[in-house]
Amino acid sequence: MQLFQPSMNINARERFRMQADLRRALENGELCLFYQPECEAGSGKLDGFEALIRWRHPEHGLMSPDRFIPLAEETG
Repeated sequence: MQLFQPSMNINARERFRMQADLRRALENGELCLFYQPECEAGSGKLDGFEALIRWRHPEHGLMSPDRFIPLAEETG
C-alpha cells in the first residue's frame, strides 16, 4: 500500500505558494472589484449590479475567483 505519491508533494507546494501569494495580494492591494450590470431578460432594463472580485496576480495576470476564493475560505 502506497500512502504518498510525488504528485501530492507538488500539489502541496502549489497550495502553499498560492496561500503566500494571497496574503501578499491582500497587503499589496492586488484584489480588485468589477461591477457587472444585471438586466431583465425581456425588457433589457437595468436591474442592478453584481460585484465580482478578481486578483491581479503579478505572474499569472487577472485571475478568476474560482482559482482563489475556495483557498481563501479554507484557510481564513
